[in-house]
Amino acid sequence: MNTDYKDKQYYDDYYAKLDCADKSQQLYRQGVIAYKNKQDDLAYDLFDKSSQLGHRGAWFYLGIMTLAGNACKKDLACGISYIRHSAKQFFPNACLEIVNLFDNGYVEITNQEAEQYCKIASQTTSDEEIGGQVVLLAEKRLLDGFTYTPYQIAKQELERGNIDALFTLYQLYSNDQKEDIACEYFKKAIAKQQKDAILLLAKLPTNTNGQTQVTQKRLRKAVNDGSGEAAYILGEITYEKIKQEADFSNDIFGKASNMRFKWRIKASCLNYTPSIVLVADEYMQRANLREEDRVSNQQKAFYWYQKGYDNGNAHCLDCLIDCYKNGVGVEKDLKKAHELESLKEN
Repeated sequence: MNTDYKDKQYYDDYYAKLDCADKSQQLYRQGVIAYKNKQDDLAYDLFDKSSQLGHRGAWFYLGIMTLAGNACKKDLACGISYIRHSAKQFFPNACLEIVNLFDNGYVEITNQEAEQYCKIASQTTSDEEIGGQVVLLAEKRLLDGFTYTPYQIAKQELERGNIDALFTLYQLYSNDQKEDIACEYFKKAIAKQQKDAILLLAKLPTNTNGQTQVTQKRLRKAVNDGSGEAAYILGEITYEKIKQEADFSNDIFGKASNMRFKWRIKASCLNYTPSIVLVADEYMQRANLREEDRVSNQQKAFYWYQKGYDNGNAHCLDCLIDCYKNGVGVEKDLKKAHELESLKEN
């Protein structure tokens, strides 16, 4: 942002000298009245006309209304650009709103930009303040610093293509009791088949709109198309649903676990590494618990550890080394174990 602090007094003095005879100021003040009275269509029209005549406050209100979709199409980028335009003319409300946008997780606002505008707001002498509190709020906010919030971090991850960030944002907004925003992120997470969101959906006791069934149908199609992750998620959903639909007991737990394991096998056959690791560990655990099937389960564990290692999994590499050292599921081979340890060190 290229803003010279010395220009601020010019803008403050200029707008302070305006009276109601000035057309842009008249339109602006009428717009504020209409806005406070929730006459959105009228307010937007007045602010639009006032902004065309150059009123900095009108740009601020146009931005606020555009962000909310009041009397116009909701548009994040456009709304922020209007507010920035107002803030660059040192309108204190707009400067503080830039800070609020940053605090609410809008990745379009950097921490440096938010801090600079907060400093401008803290130095305002204009009477165009929200309840006379702009200076006080800005000074207080400056004390907290401008490191990135969890919202910014999650949204940055989302921009990098990490769909898990959708569920993180759902949780953040839910915790802040912003249910409308949280719901939107939850829906997006479901649409992207994000596993935590799908599992949460499966745990809901009642789902009258059939979202769970639709999701399962989509997942089965994805499995048929070769998605191991979809198979893994179906296993988790199956596990949760079986536990819900009957009184919990050892028999029910066993049934749920076996169904989940079958899906994990399917996911592993489709080369989904997280599932491969779990399947290998499960076979090794069975080998330790069941004497009669020990050798068979050890061999199966070794097979899947090898698959996981081929996919670059470090845990599977450690387990392969132990298998070769101790002859578990494979003939004892200290030379091979040493070779693998050398790879691990490198």
